[in-house]
Amino acid sequence: MAVRYICAMLTPLLIKTIEEVIAMSREVAELCTSFGIEHKQAMHTGLCLEELGVNAIEHNVKVRHKVHLRVRFIIGEKWLILRLRDDGRPYDLTQAYHLINPEDPSSHIGLRLVYASAEKVQYSSFLSLNNVCIRLVVLKEAE
Repeated sequence: MAVRYICAMLTPLLIKTIEEVIAMSREVAELCTSFGIEHKQAMHTGLCLEELGVNAIEHNVKVRHKVHLRVRFIIGEKWLILRLRDDGRPYDLTQAYHLINPEDPSSHIGLRLVYASAEKVQYSSFLSLNNVCIRLVVLKEAE
């Protein structure tokens, strides 16, 4: 069954810096708002992109000088889908999430936010590329 989508966005260039991630997260939030997505969900979606993108860059810059990140964002009829792909070292955030100390609410707060906002989070590594895909249920503004 094909997914019907209202709008899709793919980064035209590879994202290489934290500043570019932040700019892209703003674009995603604004795009959500322009398609009638609830303001709070639009902000959370942009913040999820920012947390995951900054995480990919920061964890890899320590090991190598550059990491290349590509973002795909889809607004569908029922879901918002955000996919990030990077060429850094493998980092399975779904495994990391299960290691979070529940006694420390400030531990891994960004990852907690992603999981609290998303209906589904998936990670895969293929051809030396990390792929993170999150799906959020579309919440529309009241008309």
